[in-house]
Amino acid sequence: MIDAVAAAGGTQDDRRVTDAVARLDLSGLADGFAWAIGVAADPTAPRASGRTGRAGRRAAGGGADDAVALLGRAGVDVLAVPVPWASVLPDPAGPADPDALARLDRRVDDLLAVGVTPWPTLHTDDAALPAVLRDAGGWASRETALRFADHAATVHALLADRVATWTTLVVPAVAAAADAADGDDGDDDHEANLLLAHGLAHAAMRAQAPADHRFGVTVALAGGPDDDRRVGALLAGPEPLDRLGVHYVGATPRGLPELLARIRREHPQAPPFLVSTAAAADEGADDLDRVADLLEHLDALAVAARAGVGVRGYVAGPVDVPGGDRPWPGLDVLRLAVAAVRPA
Repeated sequence: MIDAVAAAGGTQDDRRVTDAVARLDLSGLADGFAWAIGVAADPTAPRASGRTGRAGRRAAGGGADDAVALLGRAGVDVLAVPVPWASVLPDPAGPADPDALARLDRRVDDLLAVGVTPWPTLHTDDAALPAVLRDAGGWASRETALRFADHAATVHALLADRVATWTTLVVPAVAAAADAADGDDGDDDHEANLLLAHGLAHAAMRAQAPADHRFGVTVALAGGPDDDRRVGALLAGPEPLDRLGVHYVGATPRGLPELLARIRREHPQAPPFLVSTAAAADEGADDLDRVADLLEHLDALAVAARAGVGVRGYVAGPVDVPGGDRPWPGLDVLRLAVAAVRPA
């Protein structure tokens, strides 16, 4: 494994990485455990390649663009991708943007062609809200929640024949922090409308989904006193979740096993966890620093799995996929680190 780190661009003298690798014990992660890389890129954005249509690409001998091909060469099994609402439905009261849908359709085809399974999330960032809804109050307005179901149903209908795993949205930690700080009714509305939007989107997709589709929602948790209430609110929805996404934003990976164990104690009926973590935020961090950070999170996740909390997957990132011929070293190192627990 240390040699693999060096081959991926590091050196055996990089103590953070070598220490993380030496500690890594993945026992406890069951068969069927899935790992993924998250990206921040908009899959509906125009690409420089100018390729059009899957039939045209096949006829021309073309394939996925360089970034997608890089993910395939690195051995990434699953890519967690956000689908920005404003790109798909810039006017929530109007039709979907056909060009954005076509680009999303092609991007999914390209990922599948190189063996990468896409996991869409339909809302991750308030900056991706349609402008008319953002100007009208964003998630403080119930109308935003009502319109979100249209976005979910539109994207699901487009991709349902190829994509089976779906996340409605991410409930951010900032909403809960604002609630606790001042008790403002607007903040209460913000989180209540996110929960409503999740419920409506979940119902709309499940109503048109094949039987093998799986749906979940993600909540950002830091290990604070309000975590149990927030998880309970999501689990109380009318549609049963197939998985619960926990986006861990705690200060250190060491807090992750206790957080998951506490959720399982307080909510034994919760579905299996899909854990995600942010990339190392230090502006001075290089690729190998980020590799070490991700390995430390994976080590903590394995500790939680051995405690029997019910972990079924991990999403690392989001990461930037560089252009050119230089792969991001973390992809290679993580691929090797989790090879033993990949699904067949």
